[in-house]
Amino acid sequence: MSTARRLHLGAFMRPVSIHTAWWRYPGSEPDTNFNFKRLASLAQTLERGCFDAFFMADHLAVLNMPVEALKRSATVSSFDPLTLLPALAVVTERIGLIATASTTYNEPYHVARKFASLDHLSGGRAGWNVVTSGNPQEALNFGLDEHVQHPVRYRRAREFFDVVTGLWDSWRMMPSFVTQPPESSSILSGCMCSTTRANSSKYAGRSMWRVPFKDACHSPGRGLGRRQTASGRNC
Repeated sequence: MSTARRLHLGAFMRPVSIHTAWWRYPGSEPDTNFNFKRLASLAQTLERGCFDAFFMADHLAVLNMPVEALKRSATVSSFDPLTLLPALAVVTERIGLIATASTTYNEPYHVARKFASLDHLSGGRAGWNVVTSGNPQEALNFGLDEHVQHPVRYRRAREFFDVVTGLWDSWRMMPSFVTQPPESSSILSGCMCSTTRANSSKYAGRSMWRVPFKDACHSPGRGLGRRQTASGRNC
């Protein structure tokens, strides 16, 4: 068995250059972030160059930078990653397509559906960069007066991840290519409110999740067990 080490390459493509003044370089194309033909060409070049992934960071508000700096920047905004990447999936064949999605200013069902769609459209090349949103300005775009506090964001992120992966795992692809639910009366709602969790504990045949860290593997199950016991179920 070969012991040769392999280098995996990923291109940070949102924005197309991190340097805020890249657009001033002679021969550059300042509109690249909003030019699909140019972005498609870049993705195809990266694929030919054996890059593993085309990665798009994202933020849900204008960058919290001085206004004078933003005026001179070509990195203020760009396409929504989950609009652009499905389009790039059509013009590429192998390169991974990774998008950022916040667990603070999204709902699990939306994220699960969008990334599952991208995965099917791309033939299994989708990736999700999980973030909790570090830009406090994002809160204002979602009707909040202030940014969600750090501990709350990270507690929400753990449950959000469990719900999203649970939704992905709760359906299976049949040989006939007809999707069917698992062989039980399981219900996993794409909602994280306490009422829905209580109802899921009361009525679901089983609940499923994947936990990324070993030391966290008991917490979801114990919480579910307590809620099922409180509902009079011995599961």
